[in-house]
Amino acid sequence: MPARRLHFRGESYISMEDVAACYQIDIELLQTWVSEDLIKDPAEIEGISALRLEALDRVADLVRYTQLLGLSSGEIQILLEE
Repeated sequence: MPARRLHFRGESYISMEDVAACYQIDIELLQTWVSEDLIKDPAEIEGISALRLEALDRVADLVRYTQLLGLSSGEIQILLEE
């Protein structure tokens, strides 16, 4: 099922559930990345937690860092600061 695009304040968003399904990761992992500020500007739209479309590139990077390279969130934060 294709992801449903949400519009909020002139920008396009996708629900965190759809993002998690697309990247085959747990939604809890996405929520952790948001709480650790690795993913910026989440929104609550009509009771749905969502991410800006521009955040999908960051999600793809984070998935690669964690699943392919085995980096922890702390290591990723250091990597992104450089």
